[in-house]
Amino acid sequence: MLLWILTSVSMAQAAVITQTYQLPVNANDIFVFQGVRAHVKVTTQTGASKVKLQVKYKAKTGTSGQDWPEGESPGRFSFRRVDHQLVAKVESELSKSVLRNSTLKRPVELYELEVLMPAIPAHIFVHTGKIHANQLKSAFEFTLQKGQVRLNQGKGSVKGFIQSGDVVLENHQGNVRLEAYQANTTVSQLKGDLTLDNFVGKIKIDQIDGTVVKLKSFKGRVLANNIKSRVEFNLLRTPLNLTGLKGDLRGQSEQGRIAVKTVGETNIRIRTVDAPVQIQAMKSGARVNLGSEKGQIYAPSYLRLNNYGGLKVKTGRLRGSQLGHIFVRTTNGNIRIN
Repeated sequence: MLLWILTSVSMAQAAVITQTYQLPVNANDIFVFQGVRAHVKVTTQTGASKVKLQVKYKAKTGTSGQDWPEGESPGRFSFRRVDHQLVAKVESELSKSVLRNSTLKRPVELYELEVLMPAIPAHIFVHTGKIHANQLKSAFEFTLQKGQVRLNQGKGSVKGFIQSGDVVLENHQGNVRLEAYQANTTVSQLKGDLTLDNFVGKIKIDQIDGTVVKLKSFKGRVLANNIKSRVEFNLLRTPLNLTGLKGDLRGQSEQGRIAVKTVGETNIRIRTVDAPVQIQAMKSGARVNLGSEKGQIYAPSYLRLNNYGGLKVKTGRLRGSQLGHIFVRTTNGNIRIN
């Protein structure tokens, strides 16, 4: 049974409506929200048997006095069961033409949604707004065109896409897969695997403990610290600064500078075109193979230098106690190891 309470406050140019809904949860249920402009806050409650929603809707009147196009309205909120999905959505949302045309003086609608739910999967789809989730205990998926995402102290797999904005994920257990077009992404204190594909923007990751971290970027910057897992990267113009690596490293870059500081035994395999490569392998006794066609190689003098038809190669073993292998190839970029 769906229960809801409706209250409203009217002012000269605004109306605020508050609605409270709840639906019982059955086995294998999923919570779904679909909206255009919304701020969504999701919190998991241990022992809960219902999904409870508190919805605030704000409508501000534009200055042009124009009516809505025929067949459209500012929107109606609904919450109902569809098989195993508990679906909250805004009915009769704005058309794509209205959303694209920022010069239209239409009413601007915003839904503020607070969700209290048991440990069930959740899928959130918002065009513009904010998505915040606390203490997740099941799989979580989101799609956001523009805005902000923040996930804290959760458990379970996370999968998300953001067109532009910011993503922050902190203190999480579970595998995470994030895709962004133009965003700043921060992931810290993660116990699990991380796959992050950010076309343009800054990536910052810290304290990652898993099996593998996969990074892909066209243009931006990657800062990575305290990584206890294998790292794989594919970069174009994005520089990578990786410190405190306790795992293997494998990847390629065209123009983005690669700077790595390792801790303990590690295996490194890097290829670049124009990008310089700098490796600080403290206490390392790794076997090294460093080669460049047109770049310079700065390495300990005791390493052997050979030339193979235009390819300069330095090989040998570093004089430290930690084992491993380091392989680097560049076309034009310089190589430095110490």
